[in-house]
Amino acid sequence: MTPEDEKAFAEDHVAVIKELPSGDVIGLFEQLHSWSLNVYTGDYAAAVRNYWDGRKRRFCYGTLSDALAAGFAWNGEGDPPGRWIKDKSPGQDRLNPAFGTAEFDEV
Repeated sequence: MTPEDEKAFAEDHVAVIKELPSGDVIGLFEQLHSWSLNVYTGDYAAAVRNYWDGRKRRFCYGTLSDALAAGFAWNGEGDPPGRWIKDKSPGQDRLNPAFGTAEFDEV
């Protein structure tokens, strides 16, 4: 991650959790009623300059603690762990299959 990327993340109020070996970044963003756990492109500053929000994957969590725990545990592949509610990645609008079940409440 370049200093320009770090500055762009800070300006956009993205809390960077970790950089992946691919150069992509896992970060958190506070939404109105939830937290967004995202995989951002490794060249975030350039993406933003080109009017793209830089998100490759986006999962919504109900609480900050759930989102943080998932962000530290996740490698950016597949679905993240924990109690994500919705997958709002580009081209997706998917509810967690476990949402509303006892399995979801136990996680």
